[in-house]
Amino acid sequence: MIREADYNIVGGFGAEYRGIVQYYLLAGDVHPLHRLRWVMEISMLKTLAGKHRSTVSKMAARYKAKIVTPHGPRRASRPASRPSPTSDPVGLSVAAATPAADAEGAWVARGEAVGR
Repeated sequence: MIREADYNIVGGFGAEYRGIVQYYLLAGDVHPLHRLRWVMEISMLKTLAGKHRSTVSKMAARYKAKIVTPHGPRRASRPASRPSPTSDPVGLSVAAATPAADAEGAWVARGEAVGR
């Protein structure tokens, strides 16, 4: 991974995390995955620090960003620049991995499933 662009490194970690969270959303309890998010974020920062021969704290300061979601502002790790303006944004954030609550039939609340 060290030979890849920073954008691809951050995007790869973000895609992997989003995939795991989407898988475990069926269980309805994704709170324990915050530990996984922390581990993956530190791993990503260590990969970037190794690539740039820098420290983890410098990489964290460089790639931290706040994104605005319908549920309020969230912290995420974002690359400094995208390779092209038509690319999708990437990042490592729980907000990006969880579906919208108002989506039609996207997921059923736990209380409703138990009530049936």
